[in-house]
Amino acid sequence: MNDKKSARELFAGNLQKIRREHKITQEELAEKIGVSPGTISNIERGLSFPMAETIDKLSSFFNLPVTEFFVSGQENFIPQSKIEQIYEVFKPYVDNLGIEKNGRNFSGIHNHSSRND
Repeated sequence: MNDKKSARELFAGNLQKIRREHKITQEELAEKIGVSPGTISNIERGLSFPMAETIDKLSSFFNLPVTEFFVSGQENFIPQSKIEQIYEVFKPYVDNLGIEKNGRNFSGIHNHSSRND
C-alpha cells in the first residue's frame, strides 16, 4: 500500500495542524492573511492548492519557513532538487514581494531529518 500523500493533501493536513496548534479558527486566519474563510476551508480539505502569494502569507503569519507546509513526518515530502526547482518557479513572485532566498520565508529550503516541534 502506498502511504505517500500528494502535495495538496500534505499541505492541507499541515496547514490544519499548524492552525490548530496556534488555536485560531479558519475565519480568523482568513481575516489575518486577507483571503476568504472558504479559501482556507478548501485548502484544508484538499480541494484546492494555495497560490504562491497565499503560501507566502501563511508562512509569514505563522513565522515558519515555507517548507514546513511540505514536511511529512520527519522528512521533507519534496526532495531538495525539487525544492530548488520550486524556488526558481516562485522566484519572480518572491522578488516582487521583496523576500530574499536566504530570508526568513525561504530559510528552510533544505532537507532535514528531524523537526523541532
